[in-house]
Amino acid sequence: MKNAFKKEENPANFHRFSELDALRGIAALMVVFFHFSTVRINPGKVFLWGRAGVDMFFVISGFVIFMSINKANNINQFAFSRFSRLFPAYWFSVTLTALIQIIALKLNFVHSTTTNITWLKYLTNLTMFQTYFGYSHIDQPYWTLLIEMLFYIGIALLLKFNKIKNIFNIGILILFIVFINDCLGHIFSTWPAKQIIFLFPILNYISLFFAGILFYKIVTEPKNKVRFYITILLCFLVQIKIYYTILSPLNVSKLPQYGLNFIQYTIVLALIFGVFILFVNKKLIFIINKPMLFFGKISFSLYLIHQYIGANIIMPGLERIMHLPIFISFLVALVVVIYIAYLINKYIEIPAGKFLKAKFQKKSLLITANA
Repeated sequence: MKNAFKKEENPANFHRFSELDALRGIAALMVVFFHFSTVRINPGKVFLWGRAGVDMFFVISGFVIFMSINKANNINQFAFSRFSRLFPAYWFSVTLTALIQIIALKLNFVHSTTTNITWLKYLTNLTMFQTYFGYSHIDQPYWTLLIEMLFYIGIALLLKFNKIKNIFNIGILILFIVFINDCLGHIFSTWPAKQIIFLFPILNYISLFFAGILFYKIVTEPKNKVRFYITILLCFLVQIKIYYTILSPLNVSKLPQYGLNFIQYTIVLALIFGVFILFVNKKLIFIINKPMLFFGKISFSLYLIHQYIGANIIMPGLERIMHLPIFISFLVALVVVIYIAYLINKYIEIPAGKFLKAKFQKKSLLITANA
């Protein structure tokens, strides 16, 4: 099959950035600390800044996906690489969490109205598109996976129609559309802004993915970096405007479990963008160390299994049954979910990825031989 896009020849395209692995680890720990701390009602004990770990993941994803498409030979390879990277660990984590929820229900450890598991709920959750089927997430962190999948589909469509070379102009156009949709939702009560966001939830975060792509472009096209930096600033402004819209009907001071208020979010998002500016200018090497690379390696598995198992089962269980203080239950739950994530990464994520990759390569060779 003819290549659907032209590879850039910059060697940075084929370089693995260890800083990104470390940033994944940091982002994963931010989210874990946020969810673990929201078990407590006292706002002073909530690690609000961890809410932005998801935003960091989206920026990382924009950078990494745009880098990875230069390693793929065609759209099928790109799609397969995403499938083999995500679904084996995800399917195992969904199944494990569902089984634990069922056991917890049988033991009356949790309330059935919030965690009831049905076959349809389980099966739709395996697709990552359960929201479109009208089913809730078996574990709350899964909401981001639909957004990731929509981003991958968008990139795949650009590859399919050979438009990846126009990503800059397309990104600017999408930012404009997102901004206009957001504004019209405020001006006209009949404008279906919420319905549009429900159908395409990625629109609330597309500026983060696009920023990641632009940071990648700064590395591979340094001669245009001024234009890219200006556009990154535009991404930042659009994102904080969207966040302001999301928070507008809420009194966030009374909802610490939701996340940051507008000023806090603006500051932490500026810090995230600042970290990436350091990264693309090779000033972030100091974060590369064995612990952060380890957490980066298990970050996806850790993200998938930490909340329900750690924050909803282990922590309250230790407090209720063993009467342990919150600090001790926090540490025990953290160690347990890290170890489970390590096992998933070692025995599911990595072996399944290698197995599927070998199968795909074998199939590609057969197709080429028969062509």
